[in-house]
Amino acid sequence: MLKLSNICQKCSVGSVNVVPCLRMASEEGIWRNAAQTVLREANSPLHYLDIKRVILEKGLIRPGLQTTLESVLFKDVSRVST
Repeated sequence: MLKLSNICQKCSVGSVNVVPCLRMASEEGIWRNAAQTVLREANSPLHYLDIKRVILEKGLIRPGLQTTLESVLFKDVSRVST
Protein backbone atom coordinates (compact mmCIF):
# COMPACT_ATOMS: atom_id res chain seq x y z
CA MET A 1 0.00 0.00 0.00
CA LEU A 2 1.40 3.38 -0.98
CA LYS A 3 1.58 6.15 1.55
CA LEU A 4 0.79 9.68 0.43
CA SER A 5 4.24 10.78 1.63
CA ASN A 6 5.80 8.51 -1.02
CA ILE A 7 4.22 10.50 -3.84
CA CYS A 8 6.23 13.31 -5.39
CA GLN A 9 5.59 16.67 -3.71
CA LYS A 10 5.35 18.35 -7.13
CA CYS A 11 2.44 16.20 -8.22
CA SER A 12 -1.22 16.72 -7.60
CA VAL A 13 -4.34 14.77 -8.36
CA GLY A 14 -4.95 14.72 -12.09
CA SER A 15 -1.35 15.65 -12.90
CA VAL A 16 0.35 13.79 -15.73
CA ASN A 17 3.30 13.26 -13.38
CA VAL A 18 1.39 11.11 -10.89
CA VAL A 19 2.08 7.84 -12.72
CA PRO A 20 5.90 8.13 -12.72
CA CYS A 21 5.85 9.16 -9.07
CA LEU A 22 3.72 6.18 -8.12
CA ARG A 23 6.21 3.99 -10.01
CA MET A 24 9.08 5.49 -8.01
CA ALA A 25 7.16 4.94 -4.76
CA SER A 26 6.57 1.35 -5.80
CA GLU A 27 10.28 0.88 -6.52
CA GLU A 28 11.13 2.29 -3.11
CA GLY A 29 8.83 -0.31 -1.59
CA ILE A 30 10.60 -3.06 -3.51
CA TRP A 31 13.96 -1.98 -2.03
CA ARG A 32 12.46 -1.67 1.48
CA ASN A 33 10.87 -5.12 1.34
CA ALA A 34 14.07 -6.68 0.03
CA ALA A 35 16.14 -5.00 2.77
CA GLN A 36 13.70 -6.17 5.45
CA THR A 37 13.92 -9.72 4.10
CA VAL A 38 17.73 -9.65 4.20
CA LEU A 39 17.82 -8.22 7.73
CA ARG A 40 15.26 -10.74 8.99
CA GLU A 41 17.29 -13.62 7.54
CA ALA A 42 20.57 -12.23 8.94
CA ASN A 43 18.97 -11.75 12.36
CA SER A 44 21.59 -9.08 13.06
CA PRO A 45 22.47 -5.56 11.95
CA LEU A 46 24.21 -5.23 8.58
CA HIS A 47 25.95 -2.36 6.78
CA TYR A 48 23.83 -1.00 3.94
CA LEU A 49 26.41 -2.14 1.37
CA ASP A 50 26.16 -5.69 2.72
CA ILE A 51 22.36 -5.49 2.56
CA LYS A 52 22.56 -4.32 -1.05
CA ARG A 53 25.06 -7.05 -1.96
CA VAL A 54 22.81 -9.78 -0.56
CA ILE A 55 19.73 -8.29 -2.29
CA LEU A 56 21.54 -8.37 -5.62
CA GLU A 57 23.08 -11.83 -5.06
CA LYS A 58 19.70 -13.34 -4.19
CA GLY A 59 17.92 -11.56 -7.02
CA LEU A 60 15.36 -9.98 -4.69
CA ILE A 61 14.88 -7.01 -7.02
CA ARG A 62 14.27 -6.88 -10.72
CA PRO A 63 16.89 -5.24 -12.94
CA GLY A 64 16.32 -1.74 -14.27
CA LEU A 65 14.95 0.01 -11.20
CA GLN A 66 15.42 3.76 -11.30
CA THR A 67 15.88 4.05 -7.55
CA THR A 68 18.69 2.74 -5.35
CA LEU A 69 18.80 1.34 -1.85
CA GLU A 70 20.93 4.31 -0.83
CA SER A 71 18.34 6.83 -2.02
CA VAL A 72 15.52 4.97 -0.27
CA LEU A 73 17.43 4.81 3.01
CA PHE A 74 18.39 8.48 2.75
CA LYS A 75 14.75 9.49 2.24
CA ASP A 76 13.60 7.30 5.13
CA VAL A 77 16.24 8.71 7.50
CA SER A 78 15.46 12.27 6.37
CA ARG A 79 11.74 11.79 7.09
CA VAL A 80 12.43 10.44 10.57
CA SER A 81 14.96 13.13 11.53
CA THR A 82 12.79 16.11 10.53
